[in-house]
Amino acid sequence: MTERLRSRRWLVAAATAALICRLCLAIFTYGTNDASMWESSAAIVRDTGGGAIYKGLVEVRDPEGKPLHRQVFNHPPFMIRVLAGMNAVKVATGIPVRVTLRLVDAAADVGTVILTAAILRHLFGSIPLPSMLLVVIAPAWMCISGFHANSDPLLVFFLVLTVYLAEVRACTGWAMVAFAFATGIKVVPIVLFPALFLWCNSWRERVRALLIIATFWLVTACPWLIHTPAAMMGHIFGYRSPTGLWGIGLLLVESHSDRAWLFNSYGQYLMAVVLVLAAVLMNRGGKRAFLFCQFGVLLFLFHLLTPGFGIQYLAWLIPWATVLPWRLVAAHVIASSAFCAAVYTYWSGGAPWYYANSVTVGPWGWLPALIGLVVWFTVAVAIYAYWRGGLLQRRQYPWSGVSPDAVGYPERAITCSSRG
Repeated sequence: MTERLRSRRWLVAAATAALICRLCLAIFTYGTNDASMWESSAAIVRDTGGGAIYKGLVEVRDPEGKPLHRQVFNHPPFMIRVLAGMNAVKVATGIPVRVTLRLVDAAADVGTVILTAAILRHLFGSIPLPSMLLVVIAPAWMCISGFHANSDPLLVFFLVLTVYLAEVRACTGWAMVAFAFATGIKVVPIVLFPALFLWCNSWRERVRALLIIATFWLVTACPWLIHTPAAMMGHIFGYRSPTGLWGIGLLLVESHSDRAWLFNSYGQYLMAVVLVLAAVLMNRGGKRAFLFCQFGVLLFLFHLLTPGFGIQYLAWLIPWATVLPWRLVAAHVIASSAFCAAVYTYWSGGAPWYYANSVTVGPWGWLPALIGLVVWFTVAVAIYAYWRGGLLQRRQYPWSGVSPDAVGYPERAITCSSRG
């Protein structure tokens, strides 16, 4: 049996087991209060078409139908169309929206694993099996996809698809389409856009990237841009995640520092500057780091510096950890899985989990917060490992219709008929 076939079998077995766990969680649990948010938002889309969803607040109801709280719908308009599709699935099959969402997330995770393996083999010549297996079976990833009920795993799939189309298939145009879909799920990919923009080979490609993303938003958001543009932009771009629960913000709050308020209020601007500078450094002088590694280190930097945090954000790191040393990956997987278990158990009022209601229970306690700091520390070490391990090495790419990493390896270049 060849080494490649053995690796493939191990990955298939691990991915299958992880998929079964996700399906069980999706089918037999309700999820977090995010599941309630999606169910309540889907009801508005069903009853009104979603035309006024940005005008007011969504009344979120718990599994028993009782009012839980009211909050803004802060997702891009593309997700309103996704909710309409999930409503159609519910009418046809009786499957609740919260279950359909998590089944889609589970399918997206399978796609993420397949694409990540293809990217790693293309860029580095082989798949780092220990790190890849640790990522595939990571309980934190299973819990976020199978239990939490949000769109983050779908977002990650489209980001990985962007890299696959850009670096493996050398189809820049289609890569930009995939990236546009990612921005239609959540707006967080805008922190990666400077890197993607600078990674493009020419101004023609960069202008095309802008046009593709702008066209996607015009098409998917047209009704809301016409009728409620200010409300839509305010809800989407004005949303702030809970602060003081993670990383620097948590340390400042717990130390009773006077700078805690300053960081939690304005830290996102400092983070944005750092991410843009990092993107410039990785693409300066006509040389570029692999786009896969750029996305990875930028998302790890985001988690290191962000004042706002939601536990589902940990899913954003999963595929990009596969290039790190397996011992570091193991530490991150163990810590993040323990963090998710502690938080979901706290919100659920104990085990087994069924409904994790953070609205009623409130932010997690001291033990989950302490474990979260361990996860945050592994994020900092991961950034160092990206740099120290040469993963951010800039290369002179031959922009001639082949993928950038095909320097000296023409047999690895799988190209489109033209670049894009």
